[in-house]
Amino acid sequence: MLTLFAPEVWTADVDHAFIGVRMGARMTVVRLPGGGLWVHSPIPRTDALQAAVAALGPVEFLVAPNLMHHLYAGDWAQAFPEARLYVAPGLPAKRPDLAPAGTTDRPGPWGDVLEALPLEGQPRRGETTFFHGPSRTLVAADLIHSLPSTNHAWTRVYAWMARLEATPCVDLPVRMLTADRSAARRSVDAMIARAPERLVVAHGPPVAADGAEVLRRAWSWCG
Repeated sequence: MLTLFAPEVWTADVDHAFIGVRMGARMTVVRLPGGGLWVHSPIPRTDALQAAVAALGPVEFLVAPNLMHHLYAGDWAQAFPEARLYVAPGLPAKRPDLAPAGTTDRPGPWGDVLEALPLEGQPRRGETTFFHGPSRTLVAADLIHSLPSTNHAWTRVYAWMARLEATPCVDLPVRMLTADRSAARRSVDAMIARAPERLVVAHGPPVAADGAEVLRRAWSWCG
């Protein structure tokens, strides 16, 4: 249900398909120094998952990190009404049903323990990543993708068309969403400069070691 990934960092995975492509999805939970929880990119809520999260501490913050990863934010906000919701810039216009406390592109009230690092140059995605300094973990949604071997025919066809690899990469659709490569390069360089040891992403296995080097290789196409 919840897997300890790094000190004070947990993940939860779920089967997920987008346009028929089976890539799975992942939520990240960080326990802050005060004991409260920061929940990134919520996945479908179940009673069991809600109970497992609540057992770690009170949910203080919910984060919808980009314009794609927001489908379940409202449900989690209803389940944890005391939590404050922070969303990607532009999402309030797309999801007027949500009532966010703020946007993710600015320093959050969770303090320096999670540094907001926006990925510029992709306005149609609007992603912000977060660096958890105590565990040297970069928490992201669609910064990189990977797809382990699968027997699902359409997923394999899509992976070939999208240049989606088994190792962490930036696939073709995401590259096409990069409107300003110079801005994106500066953003990724700022992430690499934090020397993350680990990377958590929404699709594909998380990276448990050499995170900065993995990120550098995955984004080497963007000069």
